[in-house]
Amino acid sequence: MDVTSKITRNGYLLKKGKINTSWKCRWCVLTGSKLAYFKNEMINRKPLGFIPLDQAVVRSCVEDVGKDFCFEVVTKDRVYKLSAGSHQEMVDWMVALQPCTQLHAENDLFKEAERNIRAGSQKHFESFEQTTHYPLRYR
Repeated sequence: MDVTSKITRNGYLLKKGKINTSWKCRWCVLTGSKLAYFKNEMINRKPLGFIPLDQAVVRSCVEDVGKDFCFEVVTKDRVYKLSAGSHQEMVDWMVALQPCTQLHAENDLFKEAERNIRAGSQKHFESFEQTTHYPLRYR
């Protein structure tokens, strides 16, 4: 697998297993809308797995999992628990992952639409104030 040309971020994270729920150190590689994880930095081999990000939510862990700097990638099939080596590393991973999610992209569209609506209604309100003649005490 040649992902080296499309890598957005890579580094070691602890990942909690699905069946064997112990924490394993994994080399993680973010490319496009997938987070691949490997046993080590030899990414020319087949990854152990992928976390699909296209319909995921990235958030801080909502429950105490016994690890510091923990965050989750929530997909329709599973909640992936990951732990970084420091708070800053956790933040950096979350910032890198969020733009890769479909929900984040849709949220950005909603925010832009909301800004446009607010800007339009502000202009409408200002023009209404200019054309309406209120007594000075009501201005």
